[in-house]
Amino acid sequence: MRGDWIHDWVRVEMEYRAGPRPLPVVRERPPAKSWKALWTALFPPRRVGVPHP
Repeated sequence: MRGDWIHDWVRVEMEYRAGPRPLPVVRERPPAKSWKALWTALFPPRRVGVPHP
């Protein structure tokens, strides 16, 4: 708090007029995807035929 009363009074008035703080919005997060799915999406499997003698 500062020493001058007008500054304190203005702060109290502004807090009073602002009202109570709104509650934070809680959002559900989708489940995390596995690393295997991400790896497969980035690097699709290449099935290379191995020649058998």
